[in-house]
Amino acid sequence: MLILVCLIGIALSIPSAHAQAPGIPAITIDVNQSDSPEDIAVTLQIMLLLTVITLAPSILIMMTSFVRLIVAFHFLRQALSTQSLPPNQMIVGLALFLTVFIMSP
Repeated sequence: MLILVCLIGIALSIPSAHAQAPGIPAITIDVNQSDSPEDIAVTLQIMLLLTVITLAPSILIMMTSFVRLIVAFHFLRQALSTQSLPPNQMIVGLALFLTVFIMSP
């Protein structure tokens, strides 16, 4: 009974959140003249970095032997009649390592 009275007291002492007006954030987009050329250079560096990060997986797949190694390891796994050994993460890691080894000068 004491626990019930305490719970009711706590519930009544909490202010209600539904009575408050929701705050609507103001969003503004502004284009201004740059004060220094370094600001533009940093922006272009970030854009170039994001472009490289975005295109890196497709470059890895198109210009290396990565896919060929993955397919060969898949056929090897099927030939050994093991469906989940070695795991896919291990096969991809081994294919990445061998791709770097093959592509090194």
